[in-house]
Amino acid sequence: MDERLAQLTLNMLKQLNLRVPQDIRLASLYDNENLVNTVPPISAVQFNADILGLKATQQLLCALQGQPVETRMELGYQVSLRESTQT
Repeated sequence: MDERLAQLTLNMLKQLNLRVPQDIRLASLYDNENLVNTVPPISAVQFNADILGLKATQQLLCALQGQPVETRMELGYQVSLRESTQT
């Protein structure tokens, strides 16, 4: 849903005559092929949503069972810088 919100935000900024990235920069916290095809292409974070969901579910189950829950977990990610954040 985050990538859809980024696209809606881009459309709203255009309606307000705000230029991306000249007037405001825009990025998404979830990458999607559609973000590459916007004008301008939107910067985004790439990560494996399946692994994130699995880890979150494991933590929830541990918490419900009264077991210790990891408070910090590092998962792989990559930031794709595109035109929406470049000046």
